[in-house]
Amino acid sequence: MEQAQNTVIKKQMHEGRIKEWESILSHIVSQMTIKDYMEYLRLFNNPEYQSDYFTGFERDIEKFKKLNTVEQYDARDPLPFCSRYNQ
Repeated sequence: MEQAQNTVIKKQMHEGRIKEWESILSHIVSQMTIKDYMEYLRLFNNPEYQSDYFTGFERDIEKFKKLNTVEQYDARDPLPFCSRYNQ
């Protein structure tokens, strides 16, 4: 009986911790998305912009630069080209 009560208490504690961590993860992802957008916006406004932020994602940057020079490019949302979230 006591063991069952301990199990219920631990389960409730773990569920609370999981919800807290999910909230933290959501905030981290939001901040990363904002940072990505800011860096892409800087790159959009200045094609010569250099940043260590995109280290390892050079192919994405090259795609973005190529699309940035195409007249038909819709500049409303540069983030679809970021492979960090499309993996």
